[in-house]
Amino acid sequence: MLLLVGFSFLAGLVTILAPCIWPILPIVFSSSLAGGGKKRPLGITLGVILSFSVLTLFISYLVMLFHFNPNVLRTVAVVVIAFLVINYLANRFPSIWEIKIDEKGIEIKLANSGEGKKFYPAENIEGFDIHAETDNSEIKELAIKFKSKLSPLLKISFYSRDELKIKEFLLKFAPEEEISQSAIDSFLKLIRF
Repeated sequence: MLLLVGFSFLAGLVTILAPCIWPILPIVFSSSLAGGGKKRPLGITLGVILSFSVLTLFISYLVMLFHFNPNVLRTVAVVVIAFLVINYLANRFPSIWEIKIDEKGIEIKLANSGEGKKFYPAENIEGFDIHAETDNSEIKELAIKFKSKLSPLLKISFYSRDELKIKEFLLKFAPEEEISQSAIDSFLKLIRF
């Protein structure tokens, strides 16, 4: 863990030296100052010019002083970022969710902790569709369409042995209808994500 914190700190330092961060510095500094008035845009423009000039000259001076190959810094940054991404993906475990469907609606929360609790009222269900998630017929996908515009679709994977029970229960609230997959869902299934 301490090694990861050290690499994160190093990656942050390398990120600060990246040229794409420089234009943001004067904007951050000028917006943190009170007031501004009509001279504020001039201050931001001069700040961008000054920060680019000073940082470029400073890094050029360091490269000349230490006879440092600038491509090494880029390579180190790529290696550090790759290490952090691999470490993040390797330590990521899938979450187990509890899903409860009853007359009130659908409740979803993280198993054993109750965090991430979300409730979808039954009267907001507009329709549903059950179809095979993959070539494996043991797993089905329940797609529930809601009347809400903010979260119009909920997809839940479940074992096919529960299909009839879920279908009979949901028919009390909404009709079964064909819900086609979005382009992004089709792409994710194609790459088996």
